[in-house]
Amino acid sequence: MSLNRLIHVLFPMFTARIPIESRYNDDLCIEHDSLYGLRISSKHSFQSGDYVEEMWEQGLRGIQVERYQHILILGLGGGSIVSVLKRAGAEKGESFMITAIEQDPVMIALARAFYGDDFCAKRTSVTAIHREYMRIIRTKADHAAVSAHGVSIVQTDANDFLRREQFRYPLIVIDLFHGFEVSALMRLPGFIDSVYDRLAPGGMILANVAHAADRLQPLWERKKGCCTQIQYKQNTLLRISS
Repeated sequence: MSLNRLIHVLFPMFTARIPIESRYNDDLCIEHDSLYGLRISSKHSFQSGDYVEEMWEQGLRGIQVERYQHILILGLGGGSIVSVLKRAGAEKGESFMITAIEQDPVMIALARAFYGDDFCAKRTSVTAIHREYMRIIRTKADHAAVSAHGVSIVQTDANDFLRREQFRYPLIVIDLFHGFEVSALMRLPGFIDSVYDRLAPGGMILANVAHAADRLQPLWERKKGCCTQIQYKQNTLLRISS
């Protein structure tokens, strides 16, 4: 962890912070400070905002995203990866069909409140995000799902989705965490096999593994053997090509 991030965790200096109740994510909140800006976080682990967007932009750098017309995201979090992919496609004059899997309905509502249902219009204050979040959960019959603007969000467990899904995706993005810790699923051979089963021939996996790259890379490259680490500050992404 960088010195600035450690100081932020130990001595947070929030200019605004609104806690959000969730059964799946501890210490979930909308917050802002002068160091990292506006974001959604869980146990001080950023779920959306500038840091997360820049991390995914780094991971996608050099990838011809226009090749991947159907994209699967395991772990929507605060929605930053969807927003980054939509911008990358727009720059190439392309639009994608994005399927995002997220277990926590509260996180889905927060992602929609942060970026809008089209994931293109980022709100600019804690109060604006919270106001939209409250509107979504009060007025939507199903605040945990959306299927519009090329984005389909499914509220379910990632493992369960993979077991029943039949479609094979050319790009699979994985961002499964509990706070700062990578989900235990990322170490399970059955889960890894299920992800590969849903990967189209010639496809790519892009996974955020934070500080666990050295432990996880051998598990994930054992079937394909072509795995690259991409570093962004204290996060490491694995780019796995089939």
